[in-house]
Amino acid sequence: MSSDVDVIVRAVREIHEFWANIIQLAIATWLLSTHVGYAAAGPIIVSLVALIATVLVSPLARKYQISWLDKTQRRVGITSAMIGHIKSIKGSGLAQNLSDTILNLRADEIKASKPFRMVSSVTSAIAQVPLLMSPVVAFALFQGVASNSGETLDATRLFSALSLIILLAQPLFFMFETILDMSAALGAFERIQTFLAQESRRDSRQQESVAELNRPDQGARDSIELQILRESSLPSTTDSSMREVVIQVSDANISWSEDRVILRDLSFVVGRNQLVLLLSPVASGKTTLLKALLGEVPNITGSIDVYSKGTAWCEQSPWLLNRTIRENIIGYSHFDPVLYQSVVQACDIEKDFGQLPQGDNTVIGSKGLALSGGQKQRVALARAVYSKPMIALFDDVFSGLDGQTAHTVFENLFGERGLLRQWNTTTVLATQSVDFLSSADHIICLNKDGKISEQGTFSDLKDTDGYVHSLLRDGVHRDEVSTLATDNIKEQASKKAQAPPKQQANEEDMRRQRGDSTVYRYYFSSTGGLFMIVLLVLEIIWAFLESFPSLSPGIRLLFEILT
Repeated sequence: MSSDVDVIVRAVREIHEFWANIIQLAIATWLLSTHVGYAAAGPIIVSLVALIATVLVSPLARKYQISWLDKTQRRVGITSAMIGHIKSIKGSGLAQNLSDTILNLRADEIKASKPFRMVSSVTSAIAQVPLLMSPVVAFALFQGVASNSGETLDATRLFSALSLIILLAQPLFFMFETILDMSAALGAFERIQTFLAQESRRDSRQQESVAELNRPDQGARDSIELQILRESSLPSTTDSSMREVVIQVSDANISWSEDRVILRDLSFVVGRNQLVLLLSPVASGKTTLLKALLGEVPNITGSIDVYSKGTAWCEQSPWLLNRTIRENIIGYSHFDPVLYQSVVQACDIEKDFGQLPQGDNTVIGSKGLALSGGQKQRVALARAVYSKPMIALFDDVFSGLDGQTAHTVFENLFGERGLLRQWNTTTVLATQSVDFLSSADHIICLNKDGKISEQGTFSDLKDTDGYVHSLLRDGVHRDEVSTLATDNIKEQASKKAQAPPKQQANEEDMRRQRGDSTVYRYYFSSTGGLFMIVLLVLEIIWAFLESFPSLSPGIRLLFEILT
C-alpha cells in the first residue's frame, strides 16, 4: 500500500501547481495577444489539440498502473518472506532456486511496467508539442495576418513573443504531466479501495467480554486503545469453577486454506495458571495451533473458546524495533520500575546490560543488529512477560538459548515461584526439548498427521508407549544440551570480540540505508555502455535546448547586427 500512497501523494502535491499554471496560462495568453494580436490563437489551438490527446491517452495509465503495482506487491511480498527466513533457506540449499524466482518476478514486474512507461512517454511527448509547435504556428499566423495589414515581424516583437510563448508552453507541460499522475492516482485509489472493501479478518474463537476479565493493575497507557463493545458470544460465567477453564478446544479442524487441513479433531482443555507443553515432530503444526489460539488462523471448524483477551505472544524469530532495549521491552505499556526490574531479572537480561555501551538504553539497530541471537530472544520474551498477560503463548523460545540460560529463564518464569506462576498466567509453550517436561501441568503431543497422539500429565505419559516416552528413551535432550552449550561458547566469544557493538551495528545500518558504490556500479553495468552513452548524449541535447531561450538577448543582438 505504501507504493499506492506514494503515487497519490505525488499527484496531490501537483494539484496546487495545476491551478497556479492555469493563472499563468491566462496571463501569458493575454500578453501574447498584445504583441501578435489574433495570432495568439495559434498556441491556444495547439494546446487544445495536445490536451485532447492527453485526456484520451491518460486513462490507460490507470489500467496499467494497477497491473504494475500488483506485480510489485507480489515481488516485494515474496522477497520480504525470503529475507525473513534466510537462515532456513540457506540451510536447506534453496537460496539459488528462490533467487531465480525473485529474478523472474522482477522481470515480470518490469514487463508489467512497460505499458505504463509507454503511456508516460507518449504523454511527455505530447506535453512537448505546445513548446515546439506554438512558435511556428503563432508566427505563421502573424505573417498571414501581417501580409494584409502591412505589419512587420521585427526583432523586438519576435523575441518578446518567443519569451511569452515559452511562458505559455511551460505550464502546459506540467499540466499534462499532472493529468497523467492524477489518472495513475485514481488507479492507486482503486487498489486501496479494493483492499479496504475486503472482508475483515474474522476471529473464529469465542472470547469472553473484556470488562469481565481485564486486569486492574495494567497501569496507564501512553495511547488510547480501542475496545470492541459487543455482547459476549459466550455465556456470562460468574461461577468460579467455570472460570478455571481458560482455553477450551472442541473438535477443531485448523487450516490456513480451505483445501488443506493441517490440524484435525483437536480437543483439549487448559485451566487457569497451568503450564502446558506442546510437543510434536518438526513441522507437525505446533505454531499453527498456537496461532489458532491467538486468533490468527482464518479457517477453523469446531470451536476454540478463549476466556480472556489479555494474551501475549512470543515466537521463535524475535520481532524487535529499532529502538532501545527498554523501549522494546516496555512496548506501549506504562513504565513500572519495579515490574521492569523483576522482568529483566527473570529473563536473565540484566547481566547483559553491563556488556552494552549504554546498558538498557542501547539502541539495538535494525532487526537487533547490536544484540546476539540469545539476547534478542530474551528481549522479545521479556516484552511478552512485561505485559502481565492472562494467557501467554510461546513458540519454541528456548531454542536460541544455551542450556544454563534456558534453565535459569524457565525456572524464573515457569517454575513454582516463577513470575508467570505468581500472576496466575496460563502458559502454552511449544518446544522440542524434554528438559522441562517434569514441570508441566499438562502435555499435548501432536503427530505428523496433525492429530493429538496423546495428552496428560508427565507422570501419566512417561511410562506409556508414546511420543513422550520415545523422547525420553532416545535421549534427545542430551544432544540438545550439548549443542546449546557449544552455541553458548561461540556466543560468549562473539560478544567479547565485538568491542563496540552499537557502533558496529550503526555503521552496518547506515550502509544498508545509504548503500555504497557497488550498488550504483551494478545498476550502470546492467544498463549497458551503449545505452549509457545514448542517454548521456540525449541529456546534453536536452540541457542545451532547455537553456537556449535564456541566450535570447545575445541572439537578438546578433540578429540585429546581421540585419
